[in-house]
Amino acid sequence: WLASRLGWPKGESPPALTAVGSEKGPSWTVTRGRLSTESGIVLPAVVVEKSTADDPQAGAPVGLVVGRSAKLISRALKECRKVVAVSPRGTGETKPGDGVLNNWGWFVGRPLAGQRAWDIARTAEWARSGSQEQKRTGIPVKIYADRDHWEAALLAAAMKPELFSGGEIRLGVASYQDLLKKPQDVGPAAVPGLLEQLDVPHLSRMAGSVKVVSPR
Repeated sequence: WLASRLGWPKGESPPALTAVGSEKGPSWTVTRGRLSTESGIVLPAVVVEKSTADDPQAGAPVGLVVGRSAKLISRALKECRKVVAVSPRGTGETKPGDGVLNNWGWFVGRPLAGQRAWDIARTAEWARSGSQEQKRTGIPVKIYADRDHWEAALLAAAMKPELFSGGEIRLGVASYQDLLKKPQDVGPAAVPGLLEQLDVPHLSRMAGSVKVVSPR
């Protein structure tokens, strides 16, 4: 039911990252690239990896930061050996004019919040699979999202809790009903029909191992 409301596609090829540049420091490597989450959609992504002698696949989690918050990236690097920071469609470098993606997303049955949640889930799939050379699966992934990206991150974690082994999402609201008090915000209408079945507390419980922090 939730997948249909979010408008998630089916039959897509595995996500892939194409590196476009890199920089090395004494204890870290930064790779900038283009992450393909579905046909025709390419997102800017940054991979920061600490340089150690340890095997990167020996149980060490990968951090997934939604957006480019330096604070979240720094925190994730304290808990993870490698961090992937991705800007979902319509944010960061791909942010369009107001309302463009929202309006067209409604027309084709793919609300923008669902598209962004898809991007996050696909990024987690890429992080779990490791690099193309390693061909391994099941790497634990921790997700980190602040109040700028809370909704898409929460929807991704609720829809695919098996992708995430931990992390933290800081909510922007405690309930979608809080958004009904703000006429300038589309609120629950961002995902038509969602509030009929699920509210923020329900989605938070569906997020599995991810810590969800309420604003209250």
